Parts: sequence; C-alpha cells; structure tokens
Amino acid sequence: MWQECRVKVNDRKCGKNAVLKRSKTGDALCKECFFEVFENEIHFTITRANLFKAGSTVAIGASGGKDSTVLAYNWLS
Repeated sequence: MWQECRVKVNDRKCGKNAVLKRSKTGDALCKECFFEVFENEIHFTITRANLFKAGSTVAIGASGGKDSTVLAYNWLS
C-alpha cells in the first residue's frame, strides 16, 4: 500500500494516500494527482509538437478500447 502521493503540484505535497504507481516515472500518485499529471502531459505533448492551431477542426477515431476511450474522454474534457 502506498503511503502518500509524492507528486508536487504547485510546489506543495498532496499528502493523500497513493492509489497507483506510474510505470513511466515511478511516481506514487493519488487519483486526483494522476488525472492532473496525465492531462498536463497530453496538453504538453500537443502544444510542444504544435499539432493543432486554435480553431482547428479535429476528428477522433476511437476503437472503444481503454486507450482510445481515455483519449476521447480527455479530449472532450
């Protein structure tokens, strides 16, 4: 069982019990911190690669599997 979230958000420690450990980074995260970090990574990837411009029309093809479902959910959030 994880003791607490080790992710610093806005330079402060969450302090909640972690519910998972990310294989990508090894970070132990609570649910809320995981969602925030994951969504920030998606945003960073899109903006860093300059994938879309403001006002662009984008189509999403989803297979219904977990990866495409999560991507579609985050896209619409």
